[in-house]
Amino acid sequence: MTTPLNSATIGIQNGTGTMGLQVNYNADYLHNHMAVLLQNVNEGVMPVHYNLYRATSTPVPLAPGNLVTSLITGSSTSYSDTNGLVNGTRYYYALVSIWPDSMGSGPSNEASAIPLTGARMTLNPTELNLSVSMGSAILDTINIANPGGLNLSWNLFAQSDLLLSIPKEGNSDNASSDQALMFRADASGQSDAPPMLFGRGGPDGFGYSWIDSDEPGGPSYHWVDIVGRGQQITMANDANLGPYDMGFSFPFYGAVFDSLRICSNGWVSFTSTSTSAANVILPSSSAPQNLIAPFWDDLDPSAGGQVWYYSNADSAVVTWLGVPHRTTGGPYTVQVVLLATGGIYFNYLDVADPINSATIGIQNAARTTALQIVFNQAYVHDSLSVKIVNSWLTATPVLGVVAPGGNTNITVSCDATDLAVGTYTGSLLIYGLDQFHFLPLVTAPVTLHVTNVDAIGDGVSTPGRFELLQNYPNPFNPTTEIGFALPEKAHVSLDIYNVLGQKTRTLINADMEAGINFVTWNGADDAGSPVASGIYFYKLVADNNVIIKKMTLLK
Repeated sequence: MTTPLNSATIGIQNGTGTMGLQVNYNADYLHNHMAVLLQNVNEGVMPVHYNLYRATSTPVPLAPGNLVTSLITGSSTSYSDTNGLVNGTRYYYALVSIWPDSMGSGPSNEASAIPLTGARMTLNPTELNLSVSMGSAILDTINIANPGGLNLSWNLFAQSDLLLSIPKEGNSDNASSDQALMFRADASGQSDAPPMLFGRGGPDGFGYSWIDSDEPGGPSYHWVDIVGRGQQITMANDANLGPYDMGFSFPFYGAVFDSLRICSNGWVSFTSTSTSAANVILPSSSAPQNLIAPFWDDLDPSAGGQVWYYSNADSAVVTWLGVPHRTTGGPYTVQVVLLATGGIYFNYLDVADPINSATIGIQNAARTTALQIVFNQAYVHDSLSVKIVNSWLTATPVLGVVAPGGNTNITVSCDATDLAVGTYTGSLLIYGLDQFHFLPLVTAPVTLHVTNVDAIGDGVSTPGRFELLQNYPNPFNPTTEIGFALPEKAHVSLDIYNVLGQKTRTLINADMEAGINFVTWNGADDAGSPVASGIYFYKLVADNNVIIKKMTLLK
């Protein structure tokens, strides 16, 4: 009787039955004149080196013409092949072990890979250094190129830096800049924060920044007296009245408004009917949308004081005059001034304790972006002004995709409408990635030199200098007038550009005599078609002189 060979176990196992080596179990494996060696290989022989072979098809020939390298040491666990690869081609690899006796093993299993050159990002130029007259704007271009092998996806952020901040006098003892940014509110909402150390801040996510009249380079303190020439508004406690027409269109966080609402609790909004007296940190979904808060606290004009409103074609002013705190404290005489150009001023004529229980700042419609100046901190004082402006540095578009070998242009705008004479710095932060990895951050520094504007002339018929005037009206609909001055005869071009840097309309392209000239734009392109609402730039070129200014078309 023949014993079956497929019903046996062949192997070894330790004393606890936890480790073992099985050679065979219930399979046809044994035959006559056969030996099986079981040995501990922990002290086995390591290959001296490996030979790596490569081909563009399988199987990989183990031939000298396919040898990539024979210099991979026996202790290596990886190797990077950079020898003569063609981007996007599939390669197959096989490995052979070479032992101390110079004998080689059989080939390993084959592996394959497709090498791809990733996206790359280069800028031209790598930085901008520009000069502009105070009250004017200037455009320039930066080119993003992708010399790599994959699509480059990019995203851009324009960041305008602030001038060096200086601690306020009297607030530097036993305090640090970190302390100035930290606070803790108790259950009553009061803060134990130290006084504010700095008189400027921002920008927020949209580009708004602020600076006060105590800060070098800040605005001068100025109180706008509207009592008697504006409208007195009778307000109950926790009241919200409006809308009140402003007489102009006001840009705010990318939207445009022509009326506002006034809340008794020290804030205004273009849309919110809230009467909230419980101030919160900004941004917050609990705060009113489209918020402008010069002093958001629980104020009560029904218990004393007055609220006044005034507007003209250039500005709108809301004043809380001698309004007390709801429970105890105050009174407060504060105001907000909105300029048709988009600037915002908070003015504080007379404020009494408590001054550390208010929110001061602005917030957008989505309540996701805000510029907070103060939350429950002792900051305001008598005869203080705070100026809020949008960033002078913008760029468009802010995202895109560049194909391998391609490039795209970014239009950079530097607007000195609200800037004083001086030097300002900023950066364009450009993030890139391809389908496999993130690229290093690329930063393009931007320096803007704002220079003084001399008078156009001295009252004589021939202007004393080359100058481009701000269009009037601005914002406008449907037409606006643009003026410019030529001190001498020159070839003149006056063109309109959209925010993408695309030429929309040529108003002048001719030789002109010296003098002051005016031209009207009707809001149409060169084909006569009306253009969309938005921001436009008008560029005057006279021989080698160039000036650019910004205007807004509203429909």
